[in-house]
Amino acid sequence: HVSDVETAARIAVLDDRDYMRQPSFRTSLTVTQKLMIVLGVVFALQCINTVYLETRAEAYLALTTAGMKSGFVWQLFTFQFLHGGLFHLLMNLLGLWFLGSWVERVLGTKRYLIFFALCGVGGGLLQGALMLLFPGHYGSLLYGASAGTSGMLALFAVLEAESEIRWNFVIPIRAKLLLWLEIGISLLFTVVPANQGVAHASHLGCILAGLAF
Repeated sequence: HVSDVETAARIAVLDDRDYMRQPSFRTSLTVTQKLMIVLGVVFALQCINTVYLETRAEAYLALTTAGMKSGFVWQLFTFQFLHGGLFHLLMNLLGLWFLGSWVERVLGTKRYLIFFALCGVGGGLLQGALMLLFPGHYGSLLYGASAGTSGMLALFAVLEAESEIRWNFVIPIRAKLLLWLEIGISLLFTVVPANQGVAHASHLGCILAGLAF
């Protein structure tokens, strides 16, 4: 019986070692990864809707002047989940992956989701107000997750000011300098809306929301 006890003890010790455990195929996804999957699925549904269904779903989910006038307040949040094309989606997924993963670790799940929502609403409010006041300059439609990622850049730059970021994934630049550069560009093209293809006012609103948070 003594030998049986010793054998059982050795097995228990071995089982406690990482390399002796049965491999687990369950991998828990982070909130950032789940958001990325949701964005990809929504974009796929957008494509299906455009080609086959042709419903007016985007008119209810994107931030539009008509929706704001009709009191569709949910658009201030849902616009972040729609995208205008594959390249638009991929750029936002990359931004979410690099910045969102870090912000999630710092804030934790609950505060991270609140932060993402607040940044989007902040960008939507500023861009939406200008869309209502000056539709000829700011257009009548807004969508894209770059709103939330702009706020994440602001938070990262405040907490990790001296860290190096690859601007456009190529040029190395300090986080605090990149933030000031983004603020300058967003402010310039918010005041002088020469490029209606990019919602600079939305980016500025999200950055301000991120700084306020």
